[in-house]
Amino acid sequence: MQFDKMEVILSSDSVGIFNIEIRNNAMGISNRIAQADVKMEDLLQAQYQDRASLSLCNDQVKLHLESLLYQINKKCVDCFIAFSPKRR
Repeated sequence: MQFDKMEVILSSDSVGIFNIEIRNNAMGISNRIAQADVKMEDLLQAQYQDRASLSLCNDQVKLHLESLLYQINKKCVDCFIAFSPKRR
């Protein structure tokens, strides 16, 4: 599998619950490989337990926990700044 053709899509429709979708874009065709909903509570518990990675979708996908939390926090902070009212 070519990892340079992979996409990780993070989204959230509910507070504290994140949808993680893994797509393969080999040969110009986008195929969903895996999808999982993950609670922030579970991510923080895994971090507290000093776990280095998080396995999803029956161990089909393994994500570096610190990197995943960094990306989620980065995305949330960017959204918060973009949608927060301007202060005077």
